[in-house]
Amino acid sequence: MAVKLLVFTQIQTSLNEVEKRVSRFSASR
Repeated sequence: MAVKLLVFTQIQTSLNEVEKRVSRFSASR
């Protein structure tokens, strides 16, 4: 169960980073 939570947290962090990059990319256009 703890492993699943850890993976979920990492996925959330990755999605957060992607969102930040996308918004920055859109703003620079």
